[in-house]
Amino acid sequence: MADNTNPSTTQTEDRVTTVLAMLVAENERTEIVQFAATEWDVCERTADNYIAKARAAHGAVTAKKRDGLRGRSLMRMEGLYRLSLEHKQYAVCVAIEKRVAALFGLDAPTQIDVNDTREERAMRDQATADLQERLNILRTNGGERAH
Repeated sequence: MADNTNPSTTQTEDRVTTVLAMLVAENERTEIVQFAATEWDVCERTADNYIAKARAAHGAVTAKKRDGLRGRSLMRMEGLYRLSLEHKQYAVCVAIEKRVAALFGLDAPTQIDVNDTREERAMRDQATADLQERLNILRTNGGERAH
């Protein structure tokens, strides 16, 4: 029978961390539920709550890492873009802009993320505006070169 006393916040955090480690080690839900029942004397529902919290924590960490990687990639591409523009390598500039568009999902208008946040929409709108500005610069520079 499960204990009816609530664990402290620290105990809950420790349990979620343990469950997260078990998920990363690819333990099955049934193994985690059995472990929680044996070690912490909790019911299946409580174990499922720990699993849900662990998955949410893992998702947040993964999203943060993904955003960091995306930011570093964007910085590198901006540096390459500047160098390419200075050397009048417009084809390279266009390729970089296509990669930036792909990085932010701007190249797939049929792909709609209905779960994006207001901040994500604002970032996407800003990236779209920046991309349009750069394309206008390229068109202007390309048009001058053609004459």
